[in-house]
Formats: sequence, C-alpha cells, structure tokens
Amino acid sequence: EFYYLQTEKYRIYDQAALTPFLEATKAYEYGIPQGHYQLTRTTELGSVGVLKEVNNKYPQDLVLTGEAEIARQSLINKFMIGTVLEQATKTGGVQMSKTTTDYKDFNDALTLPAKINFQTGSSAPIEERVNFNTYDDYGNILEQARTNDYKNGYQWGYSNSLPVAEVKNASNYKSTANLTGIASINFGGAAPSATYNF
Repeated sequence: EFYYLQTEKYRIYDQAALTPFLEATKAYEYGIPQGHYQLTRTTELGSVGVLKEVNNKYPQDLVLTGEAEIARQSLINKFMIGTVLEQATKTGGVQMSKTTTDYKDFNDALTLPAKINFQTGSSAPIEERVNFNTYDDYGNILEQARTNDYKNGYQWGYSNSLPVAEVKNASNYKSTANLTGIASINFGGAAPSATYNF
C-alpha cells in the first residue's frame, strides 16, 4: 500500500489582527498508474483564485529519440525512475515555462545529464541552456558550458571526491592540469601536502 501526502492547507495571518488571513491549498498527484509513484503534479490555489501548477515527467512517462531515448531506457533499467526529465509550470492554465534535461550514457557505464533546455511560455522555441560535456569515471563533471558561452573545466582530488580547481574559459578540462601548482597535487591521493595559490 502506498501512503502519500494528498493535500495541504496553509494560512498567512496579519500580525496586527488574527482574524483575517490568506489561505492557499496545495494538492499532490503521483504516478501510481505509471508504476513509478513519483510526484507528477502539484497544484496550488491561492486566496486570489489563481491556480498554479507544476507538472513533472519521469523516464516512464516519455518517449524520446536518439541518444536521449537510449539514456531514458538506461535510467529505467538502472531503476533511476525518480529522475525528472521534464518540468512545466503553469499559471491559470497557461504554460509559463518548461525545463527539460537530456541524459546520455557517458563512459559506457554512467547515465548522466548531457544538457538542460528551457522554454519560455508554450509557443517559444526550446533553447539549449547548459551542456555537460565530459565526466570522469566517477560521475564528476569535468567540463560544462552554457550554450554559446565559454567552457568551465574542473579537476577533482581527495580520491575524486571533491573539486580542487575550476578553470573558466578552459577549452578542454585536461588543460587545467597544466596550471601552475596543479601538477604538484596528487589528484588520486588523500590530500595535498601543501597549500597552493592558483
């Protein structure tokens, strides 16, 4: 049996007088028919009577094409069914925005975000906003860039658990290893033996 939050109501009172208040009600819907039981829709009806809603779509809710479809199938096969691939917001029944995240199989093993797309309203074209170009074997981001903007490169240390350097306008994440001081840090080791200024 699946127990879940279905509705909640909250009130905002005026500090000067407790009798008048603003009241809003939130309702939640889940992907029970789809079998993933994730939050698919949130609606909020405020005191002014305008309905706001957020709709989420997960790997089992969509059919994509190309690499994105291969990655969607990988997410399902790896039981990563709670990954939001699409989120749309509406106010008064009119779509205000939509964000989609395309996944990709990196390094033949990891299914990770490849790009984030954004749409303003419902009639504007969907635009690529962020590209995640390269990851390491641990799923750490090595290179990312906003669309038509400079790239950011990253180096990871402390047994690949923490970022130790970010280089803006690095055309390739490997170029960050050539910075002064970076080469002296053992990126696979436990900790650097000295402090460096980059």
